[in-house]
Amino acid sequence: MLFVRWLKKSTLIEIISILYMSMFLYTAFSKWSDYTLTREQMALMPALEPVAHIVVWLLPATEIVLTLLIFIHQTRKIGLYASTVLMILFTIYIIYMMLFYPHLPCSCGGFISELSWGGHLVFNGAFILLGILAIKMLNKSNAITQ
Repeated sequence: MLFVRWLKKSTLIEIISILYMSMFLYTAFSKWSDYTLTREQMALMPALEPVAHIVVWLLPATEIVLTLLIFIHQTRKIGLYASTVLMILFTIYIIYMMLFYPHLPCSCGGFISELSWGGHLVFNGAFILLGILAIKMLNKSNAITQ
């Protein structure tokens, strides 16, 4: 019985991990593949304008590092923690944009940039919840195996 419950948890953790990795790889490469547009959009945002030329490379690089952390089983937990924190930071940024600059475009990359700011909140909220769920399940799995 315990093995069946663990198997289901491990499968769900794998699915959540794949979702995070897919999202981060997709958005990172979308940003890099359309570098000029991404940089222009970031430069429109008052908070990012002075550092847009750095963020346009740093953010996708961070997303790739997080993907690698999640991919490697031994670092998956820290990768999921960091990814969830990053999604929370993105969500705070989205709320800021909704309140002060709702007319400005998103520079998320790919189809995600087509979402409204409200759509971004739902999307990010779902990933935050999935990240928290995976972390809780990993913590419970580790407690069982120790």
